[in-house]
Amino acid sequence: MEDLVVFKNITKKYPGVVALDDVSFPIHRGEIHAIVGENGAGKSTLMHILGGEIQPDRGEVIYRGKPVVIPDPHAARLMGISIVYQELKLCPNLSVVENINLGRERRTNWKEMCLECGEALQSLGAHINPRSLVKNLSIAEQQMVEIAKAISLRSEVLILDEPKSALTLNETENLFRNLLNLQGQGVTILFISHRLEEVFKISDRISVLRDGKYLATYPTGEITVDQVVTLIAGKKLVNELSQKTSRNVEGNRLVLEAKNLSRGRYFQDVSFQLYEKEILGIYGLQGSGRTELLESIFGTARLDHGEIFLFGKKVTINNPKQAIKSGFAMVPEDRRRTGLFFNLDVKDNINMSNPEEIAPIGIIRKKKVVDIAKKFVNDLSIKVGSVSQMVRNLSGGNQQKVIISRWLAAQPKIFLVDELTRGIDVGSKAEIYKILQRLRNEGLSILLVSSELQEVLAECDRILVMRNGALVANLFGDQVDKETVLKFALKG
Repeated sequence: MEDLVVFKNITKKYPGVVALDDVSFPIHRGEIHAIVGENGAGKSTLMHILGGEIQPDRGEVIYRGKPVVIPDPHAARLMGISIVYQELKLCPNLSVVENINLGRERRTNWKEMCLECGEALQSLGAHINPRSLVKNLSIAEQQMVEIAKAISLRSEVLILDEPKSALTLNETENLFRNLLNLQGQGVTILFISHRLEEVFKISDRISVLRDGKYLATYPTGEITVDQVVTLIAGKKLVNELSQKTSRNVEGNRLVLEAKNLSRGRYFQDVSFQLYEKEILGIYGLQGSGRTELLESIFGTARLDHGEIFLFGKKVTINNPKQAIKSGFAMVPEDRRRTGLFFNLDVKDNINMSNPEEIAPIGIIRKKKVVDIAKKFVNDLSIKVGSVSQMVRNLSGGNQQKVIISRWLAAQPKIFLVDELTRGIDVGSKAEIYKILQRLRNEGLSILLVSSELQEVLAECDRILVMRNGALVANLFGDQVDKETVLKFALKG
């Protein structure tokens, strides 16, 4: 078959990590080509290069038989390449029809534009008013708008990066039906998904990436799900810090017990126990419900039903204030948006959760603020010029240490941490891992959510695996290896 796109020796590096390492493979014209790999394998980076979002450090893209430079997404669209990103890129204050036509407004009347927009959405089985503001739509509806926008461009290449992470089963079936129709019209589709049942259902060929390297491409009918999982995971067991993952902590005091926790479509009937001096990992792919579970335990979102027990006593947590009072602390997934106060300095960020100590009678004791901040700067080796340095000027690793310090100042019993080392260089990761192990040894119980499987394997005593809102495995000891965890996370 004719090659429409060829990746040739594509390499992309970021500080501390090689995202893509000499990746080369072809995409046939008119096929649905799945690209799979665990989190951090390089899938999205490769698609961002084809979509003009980023530039490779080395290598080239061959398109329609010729080497091309794709300087930006607009240039990619002009060349016939459209991408639906994993993270939605819509303008929330504009209507659906305005978002779909953004950047390519035509001289036609509003009624015709709305009619065409409605037809595009209906073809996906999405019943959305084209005049609705995007900010008033659900996440699933916004994702359908993003897909409709890409499809309406009538591109030669359509890239879908985790396109159905928020879609219902019916919406997914409509999407797949539409993709097959587009393929019949000659569109080449690159499909990225962690859900292997979808990959095997929709794709013609499957390419596997691991740790930024290209491994192989197979016709879908010539390989099994188990073989793909093995390729994604690698054959080696994870031996690093193996004594940590094999340690049985069930003899320790029970600190937290969750019974039948449910919240809408995000997760259902999740039950687990967390013991004293334990790091309990939660691993799952995007859309598994792992982050939403932590948010609900901490009270930033309400549970539909379920019970939480702390040291055997039932507690009610309807908001973060109640969670903090009960002894919880939380490092959120997005430190820039919900973790730090970027307009404040280091000392004020560290003391934000500790009003009783720094202002016991309502008047801030400035010396106490400085002393507490200096203590944690020293204890956690935070690299700052002074505690008066603005937190926005710190590296990612040091910013994360500031958040950890803030919560340690409140003397929590249970630490909830979500994507603790996202966007952090290798050296800083190692320092933060040491902090986690030290806190565990000092008596804290830690619930750790991470999309980095290697991190979960290396740092946790037990691993809970979530898939599609359900808790599907509780692994420890000899059960803990990369391939086993991925099988539970990937296979439906």
